[in-house]
Amino acid sequence: MSLTYQSGLYVEDNFQVEGVITDGLRQIVIKPIHKWSNGKSTPMNYIIGYEFYMDDKCQAALQPPKSGSYKNTFVWLRDNLSEELKPILAAADIALLELLQKRDSMDID
Repeated sequence: MSLTYQSGLYVEDNFQVEGVITDGLRQIVIKPIHKWSNGKSTPMNYIIGYEFYMDDKCQAALQPPKSGSYKNTFVWLRDNLSEELKPILAAADIALLELLQKRDSMDID
């Protein structure tokens, strides 16, 4: 599997990451979450998490912490995931968290 991503501008602490994980046969699309569970949009379209889609179904989600630690990080995996897909999505969550950690450690004026 490979992870490709495009990262947006660092504006108002809103670093957008979108991407695709693929092994050449399957694709998992990573999409930012801009809405609360009640359907309301976040202020200024702030990203509150990421969803991982395969075959147009959300297979996993990640709610990263606001600050540069793993405390208060939440990961959800669909209950009926195949044993093959679970470690792939877990690794993707970790890779995205590392990317977000790197973002938090950048010195941007």
